[in-house]
Order: sequence, then structure tokens, then C-alpha cells
Amino acid sequence: MLPGLFHDRAPREPFGGKPAMTENRSDARGRAELVFSKLQAPSSARDRAFDEINAIRAAGAEKTQRLREARLAKELQDKEALKGRSAAGLPETS
Repeated sequence: MLPGLFHDRAPREPFGGKPAMTENRSDARGRAELVFSKLQAPSSARDRAFDEINAIRAAGAEKTQRLREARLAKELQDKEALKGRSAAGLPETS
């Protein structure tokens, strides 16, 4: 048998020298759940990283949209002000 695996331990014998099957099963289940959780941890860390990246991208897109709308509003305001000056006979300034 390979050392370090599950075979190097003596089975538990709580009741009259007979090994308790439920304890062996729960031990095996506990080990399996531990291994499974360790395998799942990197993927959840990866998911958190992708979520963070997506949130940063979304915030950047929102900021870009706000700035674009502000620039277009300013350009429209400047254009209307220029038309108003032309209609009043005032010289145009840049």
C-alpha cells in the first residue's frame, strides 16, 4: 500500500471491536468534500476576477457615455450661441 494515503490508518473500532461503517463513510465524504472545495476555489476566484473586470468596463462605458452626452450638449449650445450672434449682426468669435 502507498504511504500517506488512507490505508496507513487503523480503522476506528468504537463498538466491541467492530469498525463503525458510518464513521468511515463520513470520513471519506469529508475528505471528498474538502478536495472538491479546493478544486472549486480557483474557479470562484476566477469568476470574481472576471466580475471585477466587467464592472470596471461597465463603469468606463457609463463614464464615456456621460462625457459624450456632455460634449454633444456643449457643441449644440455653442452652435446655437453662434447662430444667435449671427442673427443679431454681431461678429462671430471662435
